[in-house]
Amino acid sequence: MAARFHIEELISQDSSGVIFRANDVETGGLVAIRRFFPSGVGGAGLSGEEKTAFEISIQRVACASHAGLRAVIAGGCDPVDDMPFVVTEWVDGETMADRLAAGPLQSKQAIDVIMRALEISEVISELLAEQAVWVETDPLSIIESTEKGGRGITFRVSPLRWLGSDEDRRSLKPIVQLTEDLMGWKNKLVNDQAGNGLAGWLKWLKQYAATTTLAEARETLAAATGAPPPPPTSRLVRASTRPMAPRAATLPVASPSTTRKVQASSKSSSKLPLILSAVGVLVALAAGGFFMREKIPFLAKMFPSSKTAVVTEDGEAVPVIDPNAAKEPPAGPFSPMDDLVLNEMSNKRVIVRGILEKIDDQGKAIYLEFEKSPPYTYACGYVMKQGAAADMSKEALASLVGKKISITGVLTLQKKPKRPQILLTSRESIEVE
Repeated sequence: MAARFHIEELISQDSSGVIFRANDVETGGLVAIRRFFPSGVGGAGLSGEEKTAFEISIQRVACASHAGLRAVIAGGCDPVDDMPFVVTEWVDGETMADRLAAGPLQSKQAIDVIMRALEISEVISELLAEQAVWVETDPLSIIESTEKGGRGITFRVSPLRWLGSDEDRRSLKPIVQLTEDLMGWKNKLVNDQAGNGLAGWLKWLKQYAATTTLAEARETLAAATGAPPPPPTSRLVRASTRPMAPRAATLPVASPSTTRKVQASSKSSSKLPLILSAVGVLVALAAGGFFMREKIPFLAKMFPSSKTAVVTEDGEAVPVIDPNAAKEPPAGPFSPMDDLVLNEMSNKRVIVRGILEKIDDQGKAIYLEFEKSPPYTYACGYVMKQGAAADMSKEALASLVGKKISITGVLTLQKKPKRPQILLTSRESIEVE
C-alpha cells in the first residue's frame, strides 16, 4: 500500500523535533508532520505506557473540531525508533512571532487570542479527561490564517504536555506567558486597568494559575475585560467535537534529499515507515489489558480495563451488579459529563465528582442530579428506596444540594436514553468536598 503522505520539504528543526511540509495523497491538501524528540536529540523515543498513552491521546485529540485548532489527521510512534509524530492540517499565514515583531497587540486582539487558546484547551481536556493547556503558546507556533474564508488565529496541539508532572500539566502558566508576550508586558509593572482590564485578570491568573480551571479562566477573562460571556463548557464541547472514527496513522516516504537534511541534523532520525496503524495497536492493547492505568493520569478514564455486558429486562436497564465489582478499587474521579467514557464502564466501580443540583424522587429510586444534567445523558447517582437507610432518604440528602460532592459506587446503564448511573448503597458512598 502506498504511503498517504509525501514529504515536500523540511520546514524547521531544533532540539525538540523536526517539522516537514507534506502532501496528503488522499485529499490533495498540504499537511504538517511533526516528529518529536521527547528526550532531546540523540535520546530515546517513547516506550511502554508512555507510548500507549501518547497514541491514545492522539486518537482522542483527532476528535476535536475547532476553527482555531489545526486539526490532527494522524499520529503515533515510529516503529523503528519509537519517536512520536503528529500529522496536522497545513495552514498558510503569518506567525504570531512575526506579527509581534512590529509591536504588541491591541488589548481586544490579545483577548481574542487568549480566549481561543482557553477554548481549544478546554475541548481537548474533555476529550482526554485531564485539564491542561493542550495547545502550544509559543508565538512561533501560532499562525494567523490567510486562507480564503478567514479562520483567524490557529493553534497546534501539544500532545507531549502530559509528560510533565501533574502540577505542571494542570497549571495555566502557559496562558500567563502568552498574555505577557502578546501585550509586551514581560518583566514590566503594569496597572491593573491596563489593556481594558486585561492586566487585572493577568494578575489574578498569576496568583491562581495552579488551581483555577480553564472554564473559570474564560469566565473571569470575559468579566474582567467586558468581553461577551463565553459559551458554557457543555455547549462548547458539543460544538467542537466529532465522533472518533477508525483512522490509520500513516507516515510518508521521505525523498532522498529530505532524508539527508534530517540525518545531518539529528542522530535520532530514522527511515520513516510506510504505514503505522495506531488504531490497530490501541485495539489490540486494550483487548490484552496491557495498559498501566495507575501510572498515566488520564489513561484509566479513556480506556476501562474491560467491558461487562449490561443486564437488561424488557429493554430497561436493571441494577444487576457483579459481586466482585464492589471489591475493586474505583476508577476516576470522573466528571458527570464524561458520559461517553462512563458508558463503557458498566458494572465497574467508579467515582464521579460534581456539584449536586437537585434530588429527584422517581418512585422506586431517588436520583442525585449534578449541574448541567439535562437532557439527562450525563452521569448521576441513585439510591434504591427499598431497604435504604434513613440517612439515604431524599430529606436526609437535601442538605447536599449546591455542594461539590464525590459519589462512589458500581455503575449501571440506563438504556433509553443511554445514561451512566452510579448505585449508592450507603452514606459512606457520598463525600462532601
